[in-house]
Amino acid sequence: MANEKKTVTAATEVKKEEKVKTAETKPAAAPVAAPKAAEVKPAEVKAAAPAPKKEEKKPAEKKPAAKKTAEKKPAAAKKTAAKTEAKPAAKTAAKAPKAPKAPKVSPYEAALAKSQKKFASVKTDKVKYPIAVNVELSGSAEGIFYVYLSEAGKPAVEPYKYDDYDVYVRADADAFNKVLDGKLSVYDALADGSLHVEGTVKKALMFFLSAF
Repeated sequence: MANEKKTVTAATEVKKEEKVKTAETKPAAAPVAAPKAAEVKPAEVKAAAPAPKKEEKKPAEKKPAAKKTAEKKPAAAKKTAAKTEAKPAAKTAAKAPKAPKAPKVSPYEAALAKSQKKFASVKTDKVKYPIAVNVELSGSAEGIFYVYLSEAGKPAVEPYKYDDYDVYVRADADAFNKVLDGKLSVYDALADGSLHVEGTVKKALMFFLSAF
C-alpha cells in the first residue's frame, strides 16, 4: 500500500513538472489588444449621416431680377404710352382744320386798293375847288369807283358811282394800273386811246396834275 501511494505521488509530481515545463515552454500569450473601435466605412458614414440638403435659391436673390424686369416694364410702358400719345397728337395736328385761306382779291378790288393808296398821298393844297371824278375800268377788271379831291379834306376813293361828277374817266384796267404805278404817263394813255376823259376840262387838268 505504501508503495502504491508513493508511485501515485511520484506520477503526480511528474505530471506537475511537465505542466510547469509546458507552461514555461509556451510563449506568453500575447496581450489581448483592446478591441478596436469599429471602423466606419465612408459609404457607411454617408449612409448614416443625413445627406446635406441642396441650398435652395432664396427668393431674395430672384427679387432683384424681378425688380429689374419690373423697372424695365414701366419704361417700355412709358415709351408705348409716349408713342400712343404722339400718334394721336400727330393725327390731330394733321387733321386740324387749316386756317381759312384769304379770299382771292378780284382784279377790280386790286385796282381799287391801289387807287386808294395812290390818291391818299395826293397833296390837295393845289386843289382850288372840289373835284369829283368817276373812273370806269374795263378789260381785265371791270367796275367803277369815284375819287373826290378837296382842299378842305383828305382825298377819298370809294367803290361807288358819283352822280354829280365833274370828270368821267374811262380806262383799260391794265393801262390804268400802269398809270398808277408810274409806268405809263396819262398823256401817253390818252394818246394811244387806252384812257378817255369827259367833263370839265379845267377840273380834269387839275385832277391829273394833282394826282399824277
